[in-house]
Amino acid sequence: MRLLDTNTKKLHNFIAEVPAYAILSHRWRAEEVTFQDLQRQDVSSMKGWAKLSSACEFAKSFGCDWLWMDTCCIDKTSSTELTESLNSMFRWYKKSAICIAYIDDLDIESWENNLSRASWFTRGWTLQELIAPSEVLFTTKGWDVIGSKTKLARKLAEVTGIEEVVLKTGSMDDVNVAQKLAWASNRETSRIEDGAYCLLGIFNVNMPALYGEGCNAFIRLQEEVLKKSDDRSIFAWGMLSECSPSGPLPSPSKTDITGPQFRIGLLSPSLEGFQDSSPLHNITLSYLCKRLSIPPIDGEITTTNYGTKILFPMFPIEAATDDYQHHNVYIALLSCESLDGNVIGIYLHQLSDHHFARVSSFVAPDLLSIPYSLIPTKKLIYEKWIYVTREPPAPHAVSILAMINATALLRFCAESGFIITGEGEIGELNSWGPPVLPSADTMEPWTVDAQELEPKYVLLQKQSSKLGLLLALTIEPERQGRADRNLFSVKVCVLAERGGDAPYTDEHSLEAVKNIVEFWKTTKKDDTPISSYCTVAVPDMGEMTLLMICETEPNWRNVDSYNDCRYRLVLRWNGRRLA
Repeated sequence: MRLLDTNTKKLHNFIAEVPAYAILSHRWRAEEVTFQDLQRQDVSSMKGWAKLSSACEFAKSFGCDWLWMDTCCIDKTSSTELTESLNSMFRWYKKSAICIAYIDDLDIESWENNLSRASWFTRGWTLQELIAPSEVLFTTKGWDVIGSKTKLARKLAEVTGIEEVVLKTGSMDDVNVAQKLAWASNRETSRIEDGAYCLLGIFNVNMPALYGEGCNAFIRLQEEVLKKSDDRSIFAWGMLSECSPSGPLPSPSKTDITGPQFRIGLLSPSLEGFQDSSPLHNITLSYLCKRLSIPPIDGEITTTNYGTKILFPMFPIEAATDDYQHHNVYIALLSCESLDGNVIGIYLHQLSDHHFARVSSFVAPDLLSIPYSLIPTKKLIYEKWIYVTREPPAPHAVSILAMINATALLRFCAESGFIITGEGEIGELNSWGPPVLPSADTMEPWTVDAQELEPKYVLLQKQSSKLGLLLALTIEPERQGRADRNLFSVKVCVLAERGGDAPYTDEHSLEAVKNIVEFWKTTKKDDTPISSYCTVAVPDMGEMTLLMICETEPNWRNVDSYNDCRYRLVLRWNGRRLA
């Protein structure tokens, strides 16, 4: 472990016995002093030097001669050291003599009113930095102490959603996996992978850092958790749907859910899946079996290349509903309950004898809160090992849809089998989607390869949103003379968080979107001359806003310029559909 001498500002490496040290929790800002910077002589001219010096002085005032700062105590050019540090960080914070939480956007005069808005609480890394240390001192930008974690426990619980007892004791023994992930679900990290890496200590697991793997880091994290825990609340992601005690159980809204566009993985593809998690409490698998009047079942969970191997108590949906069209759809029961004592269930679609996939939340609820009285115990299957897909199957195709009016767009996408692939992955027109207009004179179905989409046509890119990797707006000029009542001349179409930042534009943007930020701030009505917007509810994503900049009266008779062409929208979001 490398520590900073608070007197000399020099680094020292400790192998065995580590002296008492203070540790800093903070947000990175411009020109932070790194490990390499400290090897230079002119480091004091950097902006981050003032923070480093003040942190050293603060640590000394509490009797600590040594300080650990993530900015300068880790050589981030070494992948080996970086991985070791990521896997050790929770332990380092836990063993610190004192943790200093430096909140640089908080004033001493107004901290009580503004504490909940401090950016420190929005960062992924500060979650473990809050929980792990036995004590945390919170300071303002002037290094004034406003209180300790123990003293502020009630207020901190309101801000973070973390129970007071966890903040006061640091013990997470009684907290299930879903709740821990819910704590982190609204926090942000600069790198996608860090959303998983910052939780290694929370779950007491180890795994190598592989920057560049993207969302797969979160899948790997969940798989590591499953190796050490039989906590099945990890599958309880998404929004909970309460079932009426009088029944019947709800069934998927589609009568045909056999296409891959309706399949999702058993594990959540990202932390956002836990944003709307309802409070659940775990029950033992043996207790669940007893309640269901079935013999005990094996609780082992194994991750294989074929999927997650697991035993679920489950039953065919047709055995408990009025719907007899879903002969290959099952409800699998998790060993956790809602606060009112109902058991939690998820939909599974049988692909083959032992191979299943979870059903997309766009055609069925994510989770069901099921009264035990509604479960057809005589129809339960509980001795069959099954494999549930690890993640969404790679889509083989993607529909490139013609635009329609704003209010119907999302519904149209959901009902047409519109598939969204990962960044840069665009396949052929699939067999479930509606015909799309070709880019030539013929009306034959039009297909496009990823290489055919020239980079210069990409107008907007937004790397992160509540929907994940979402935006890439691709335009294709259409020939004049198309007659279709569903066509709409769309200049820009994006999904953005209501009240959030508007997407940025690049050098290829059209004139219509150069002032999109101002438009976002000032537009209040639907009758803006060249614009329209509507609010839509996306299942398990919260309220989103569909923002459209469009021509009010499309005219295809006189296509004189590039800007008069119709544009096609390609939405890509890590293999999942958008509804």
